[in-house]
Amino acid sequence: MLITDVLTNEMLENNIVDVVFTKKNGERREMRATRRQDIVPATTNARTQTNPNILTVWDVEAAGWRSINKDTVTRVIVNAE
Repeated sequence: MLITDVLTNEMLENNIVDVVFTKKNGERREMRATRRQDIVPATTNARTQTNPNILTVWDVEAAGWRSINKDTVTRVIVNAE
């Protein structure tokens, strides 16, 4: 199984996940990401992602929405919080 197959919307909707990936500018990025409804704020006018390789996630530490390209993910650690 590829690491890109591990990081899924279902995983993000139920957990806080430590993700390491490469940003578009080539910089390595570590992020605590989630889509858990008890953590993310209620939103309006949410953008729909058309690229299946891009995940929209809530950055727990920066308190903001971010995008992750699944093709650039190098590590995924699920936190049971």
